[in-house]
Amino acid sequence: MLRRPRRLRINSATRNLVRETKLNIEDLIYPLFIVEGENIKREISSLPDVYHFSLDMLEEEIKEIKDLGIEHVILFGIPHDHEKDACGSEAYNENGIIQRAVRKIKEIDNKEEVIPILVVNPLYTYEDLSKINTILGRFETHFNSKNYNRVNNIRLAAKATNNILLDTGEVFSFNSNIQNSHIDKYLKEAPVIINGKPNKGIGGGMCQVSSTIYNAALYSGLKIINVRNHSIPSPYIEKGRDATVSVGCIDLKFLNKYNTPIFIYNEVMDNKIVCTIYGNEKDIKDIEVITETTDILHNRIIRKNSEKYNLGVRKIEQEGRQGYKVKTYRVYKNNFGKKTEYIGESYYPPQDKIIIYGTRELRK
Repeated sequence: MLRRPRRLRINSATRNLVRETKLNIEDLIYPLFIVEGENIKREISSLPDVYHFSLDMLEEEIKEIKDLGIEHVILFGIPHDHEKDACGSEAYNENGIIQRAVRKIKEIDNKEEVIPILVVNPLYTYEDLSKINTILGRFETHFNSKNYNRVNNIRLAAKATNNILLDTGEVFSFNSNIQNSHIDKYLKEAPVIINGKPNKGIGGGMCQVSSTIYNAALYSGLKIINVRNHSIPSPYIEKGRDATVSVGCIDLKFLNKYNTPIFIYNEVMDNKIVCTIYGNEKDIKDIEVITETTDILHNRIIRKNSEKYNLGVRKIEQEGRQGYKVKTYRVYKNNFGKKTEYIGESYYPPQDKIIIYGTRELRK
């Protein structure tokens, strides 16, 4: 027969020398299950020799626990069924079953032998969240699903700004949510706009997410605090309705001005991103967002000579484009008429067209 080599467990002296875990009576915590009522000591069917106690039956049990040398108890309160609700209100009710049990035990023995109970009040109660019961605003934009890097960035940014609960008076910051999500190491190189020119950079596509959220916020009637347009009109959205972002300097911000929380939900499906903002039905507004092009700025044509090219050769060094000034308005409609709110002006500067003419004489 094989003998297992357990030299460290061969006798009690060796075991006591090398053991890492020691269990003493001071380590024990006795559970007490407290119920409403009087003169109750009722065995719990699923826990043999463990009982439900009413408050008036605690004194005898506490004395027995002390006689055993157990110094700590943990309380489990069981309120009446009609006192139970979805947010556990009895847990922080000053006259709840647990709170009364703690006071009772202190009356029995004024030594601090009860594990302190930390009552954590919820940030939002069921009553608060139940008021989110309708769609305030929704907006969608489309993208090229074959541009895989850009789609990757859109998905990441949409996820980072998704499932956002915004309380009354709280400000949504696109950049803060992006930074808190730590998605930067997963972003890929994709088309961006740098110094008014199309280029490639890390995170291209994130501005489409911010622009989509911005328009959903417009339709939801939220207060726009900060928004800035691109330097070039974006192909996925109308001029005057885009919202560029750049972590650290350019942010999209808006305020929940309502008396109830709102919920921001993003979805990326096939070739589109959809932002939906939920809130309370009393805050629904009939809103139209309109833009007005107030000025078209014509670009210059700049001609340059260059001996780099042969005489007669004509090269386009930089394509030109027109510039625009566009005002954005939000129109509130109701049975009494319309109310127009000015949101801001977007400026898209023109770009000069540069033409190079060759001047180098051909050798004979």
